[in-house]
Amino acid sequence: MSDSSDTSSLYSPFDDPLFLSPTDQPSLVLSSFLFDGTSFLQWQREVVASLLSKNKSGFLSGECSLPAATDRKYNQWIRCDLLPNILEVYELKKDLGRITQDNSPLVEYYGKLKNIWENLDHLDPIPSCTCGAMNQCSCQMLKRLVDRETQSKLLQLLMGLTSGYEHAQTNLLTMEPLPPINKALGLF
Repeated sequence: MSDSSDTSSLYSPFDDPLFLSPTDQPSLVLSSFLFDGTSFLQWQREVVASLLSKNKSGFLSGECSLPAATDRKYNQWIRCDLLPNILEVYELKKDLGRITQDNSPLVEYYGKLKNIWENLDHLDPIPSCTCGAMNQCSCQMLKRLVDRETQSKLLQLLMGLTSGYEHAQTNLLTMEPLPPINKALGLF
């Protein structure tokens, strides 16, 4: 005879890392402690504890891996994964807004920007077409999105330069079209 108090066979949606409760939202604050570059361990403990309490830590550890695109849980996994990623995207964009050249060499300043851009491209890429319509698109929408992103990165680079680069900034901003970043760097 089985013990009626045995709950190991009962299903609870809270045990499923892909379960999203009404309180799981992209604007969810995982830590009341704002990470400012110091006290990383305290911030990390709060974030990990928050993810553990919501059964989402497997997204960071890799235990909850991405299913195949044909799997019925694929879209659910993507939605859940966005919850841990949004915090990283937020922090990276905040860092991006604070970076300036200051006294560092141009190459070092660009390297910092490029590192953040690459991380953002990984965590928050330009959406790709899944219906196949882009293959027949005649307006070059994808190219225009990529060009806009490239322009945004160039403007970010120019905004953070020290005061000795005003002439180069003006020259670059009057070019039509704006050059890619690697060509712009060659003009300094």
